[in-house]
Amino acid sequence: RRVAATEKQDAQQQECSANDSSCHDREVDYLIVGAGGSGIQTALLLKKYGYSFQILEKEDTAGSFWTKFPVFQELISVNKKVQNETQRFRYDWHSFLDSPIAMWDVSTDYFPSGRDWHEYMNRVVAEADIDIQYGTEVQ
Repeated sequence: RRVAATEKQDAQQQECSANDSSCHDREVDYLIVGAGGSGIQTALLLKKYGYSFQILEKEDTAGSFWTKFPVFQELISVNKKVQNETQRFRYDWHSFLDSPIAMWDVSTDYFPSGRDWHEYMNRVVAEADIDIQYGTEVQ
């Protein structure tokens, strides 16, 4: 399975040196289309189990949907920190499984905003060192 460069990246690749492997196609076990919640969660689990992957994202940020919606920005799902790990996901509906941080590290609001969720996703991407190829539209 090969991750092909987009037209935008073709121009960038021409500037890369022949020894710079980060500028060239590479083989991966899985290709994930979209850096929303599902794409990030999938990447976290693939990383945990040692699979290689590449996320292709059309926009320039993970979870870009949440920069525009919901219009009033308040989510209706709860975000409550609990000390009991066995009940954590009963009250924390936002944190990813096997994530380096929890949603309450970003927001302590019981009903967080879409902006909080967007910030959380991008912090997870950064802290988990998830490779996303931004500006890539899949047709």
